[in-house]
Amino acid sequence: MRSFILGLSIASLLLCACKKENSTKAEYTVSAQKNNTAWIAKNPYTGFVNTTLKDSTVIIARIGEETLGIKFKSKGAGTYLQPEVNAYFYTTVGLDVLVSEYKLSSTTTNKLIINSYDEASNTMKGSFNLTFQKTRGDSKYFPDNIVFTNGMLQAQIHSANTVN
Repeated sequence: MRSFILGLSIASLLLCACKKENSTKAEYTVSAQKNNTAWIAKNPYTGFVNTTLKDSTVIIARIGEETLGIKFKSKGAGTYLQPEVNAYFYTTVGLDVLVSEYKLSSTTTNKLIINSYDEASNTMKGSFNLTFQKTRGDSKYFPDNIVFTNGMLQAQIHSANTVN
């Protein structure tokens, strides 16, 4: 009898523990080919630089020790070129020691395209091509240029967040 109750208890726990929840939470990503290698960051940080004006948006995507930041003057769907779009890329060690730093190249056309922006849900979809020049870092370990091609982004801007 004791083993029957124990077996029934275990079966009940397994049935309850295996319950699948049907989640409709959207997955937000920033992805691209970084120097011809796939680069995919999930759940990028997003926010308005000034939550009152909501005129500048920042998207920060991170994979391990690599961080890509894109900042632009928000005007809804459209094409953003320099100086309307600014971006940076850097790598760290231990997420706190900066070991390489890159700025947007001034010799190539850097482009961010916002294909859709839903103001009610603060969601956006877009694409980008960005080329960076190294400003800091040992050439033995870090390339002089980093090129993001075929970039895609899908994000939700969190209006409560502020970024300086």
